[in-house]
Amino acid sequence: MRIADFILSEAGALKLRWTVLTVACVGVALVTVSAVASGVEDLSTGLQTDLASPGLFRDLTQAIVSGIG
Repeated sequence: MRIADFILSEAGALKLRWTVLTVACVGVALVTVSAVASGVEDLSTGLQTDLASPGLFRDLTQAIVSGIG
C-alpha cells in the first residue's frame, strides 16, 4: 500500500488521530510532571532543613516530658 493511499483511507486517518491524541497526552503529562517536580523539590528541601535543626528535637523532648509529668 502506498503512503498516499494509507493517509487517504479511513484506517490511515484513524491511526493519525490516535497518534496525535497520544502525543498530546504525553505532552500534557510531561508538562505536569515538570511543574510538580520543582514544587516537590522545594518542599522536600524545606522539610529536610526543618528535620535537621536541633531545635525540633529539643522542643519535641520538652513536649514529651511536659506531657508525662
